[in-house]
Parts: sequence; C-alpha cells; structure tokens
Amino acid sequence: MLTRILRATFILLLVSNWGVVKAQQEPQFTQHSFNRLSYNPGYAGMGDAICATGIMRQQWVGFVDIENQNIGPKTYTFSIHSPVKILRGGVGVNIMQDQIGFFTHTNVDLGYSYHTSIGVGDLGIGVQAMFFNSLLDFSLFKPINSDDPVLNQRRAEESDMIFDANFGVYYQVPNEFWFGVSAQNLFQSTGRNTLYKLSRTVFLAGGYEINFPTRPFFSIEPSVMIKSDFAIVQMDVNALLKYRDRFWGGLNYRLGDGLGLMFGLWWKDFKLGYSYDISTSKVSVGGSKGSHEILLGYCFKFEFDKGIRTLRNTRYL
Repeated sequence: MLTRILRATFILLLVSNWGVVKAQQEPQFTQHSFNRLSYNPGYAGMGDAICATGIMRQQWVGFVDIENQNIGPKTYTFSIHSPVKILRGGVGVNIMQDQIGFFTHTNVDLGYSYHTSIGVGDLGIGVQAMFFNSLLDFSLFKPINSDDPVLNQRRAEESDMIFDANFGVYYQVPNEFWFGVSAQNLFQSTGRNTLYKLSRTVFLAGGYEINFPTRPFFSIEPSVMIKSDFAIVQMDVNALLKYRDRFWGGLNYRLGDGLGLMFGLWWKDFKLGYSYDISTSKVSVGGSKGSHEILLGYCFKFEFDKGIRTLRNTRYL
C-alpha cells in the first residue's frame, strides 16, 4: 500500500517540474480522464465494450465583448470506440467542435489501434486520420472603418478543409494504472483560405489507482495531463475519490489557470459527470464567472454464450 502511494507521489513530483502556461490551440477539458480517445488514438478499443462519451464545455461564462455578447469558448466532443478482435485491436471515431472568437473548428478523427499484451498490461498503438474544418465568420468583425478594404473584399464566411494525422501509444494495467503519450496534428497543415495553421501538440498523461484494504469501497485515482505545442506547456493535476464504483468526486488544478470541482455517478450502463472551474488567472478580472462542463457516457457489450445469440448490457469503466 505504501509503495503505491510513493509511486503516485513520485509521478506527481516528476511532472511538476514542467513549465507553466495559460493558453493553447487544443481545447481543454477538466474531465479528460473519462474521454482519453479525444487525445490518444492508442486508447481505441481498450476494454471489452463499445463505449460512447460526450462532453459539452462552456468556458469563461460571463466573458463578453463591448456589445455584451458572450465570447467565451464553447467546445463539444463525442467519441465512440470498440474492440475488434479480427483486427487484433480496436477502432474509434472522435468528433469535436470548438467555437472560439470568430472561428468555428470542427474535426472528425477516424482511428485504429493495434493491441498487444506486455507483462500484466495491455499496449495500444494507434493512428488517426483527421479531417479538420476551419470556418471564419467575417460578419462578426466590427471594424473601426466601415470601408476597410481588407474586410470588404472578403466573403461573409471563409472556410477550409484541412487533412492531418494523429498518433498515440497507450498502456494500462486494469485497476492499477494507465499511461499514454500521443501527438496531434503531425503534419501541421495550413488552410488556404483562412490561413489557419494546426500546431503539433504532444500529450503526456497517466493515472494510478490507490485502493485501501481496510476500506474496500473507496479508492483514489490521481492523474496528470501535460500538453505542449513546443512553445507553451499546460499541466492539469486531477484527484478523484471513488465510492463503490457508483459515485465520484474530486479536484482539478490547472497550473497558472484555475481550480476545478468534479463529481458524478455511474448508473447501470451510464455515467454522468459535471465540473465547475474557478479561474485564478487574469481572465477572472475580465468578468469570467467560471467554466461549466457536462459529461455523459454509455457502454455496452455483446456476449455470445453456448451457441445461443444473446445481448447483454454491462458497464465498462
């Protein structure tokens, strides 16, 4: 028991030496440990169930422009993945839309992960083809000079379809720990119309489950996510307290940005989570009243017994 706590503490101390920044191109989620496919293709199909997860995030509520219009980023993501034994791995789809400023970004990731056993754990090596649409709405611009030639020669909307790719490696020992390294936007593609350029971003994430022999209904899972586009670095530290695999609650600390509160529950094959972030950066001075995030997930699997085709629903975490 003591060894596990020391290992978890060592991991947290190790990653705490990284630099701190406050913003990046890739969207951020407080409940990221519940949707690992969104940033690591190697996670696709890890488990014995078909799992779907959706997250809706409203960031910086109350952050408005001079016309009192809400300009806080809004992000929506949905992912579904499944093991496929005939392919010796798993497949997955991740869809995300990020609305920030005058841009609306939508990407669809189609991926495959090859699975193999190493030691007592499972390793997934995954790739994704990413189709990224960037939309810039020029009608939202409020120029000082209404005859601005740069804006007048533009259409009301400009968009691009950009192709790129993602890669990830994920390793897990069920009920003990997980760890992953991944890279998004490998080619750093650029759109022709909006001139929007994707930034290559590296993710390093891991978690460790601490169980208590004298309190078997409780467990603690600390986890860390670090992401960097080689210009800036962002680090999230999470700690979840789970009870009977029915309820969870915890804290998130995003260095240089704020503190998040999380809680949720598992009900049959569903999971429902909510988080609220309190900003400690200068964004709060601009009127931000925090950020809200809602998570909904569902897992099910097919089982075939004794030659009779049956369908059974079970929750997979």
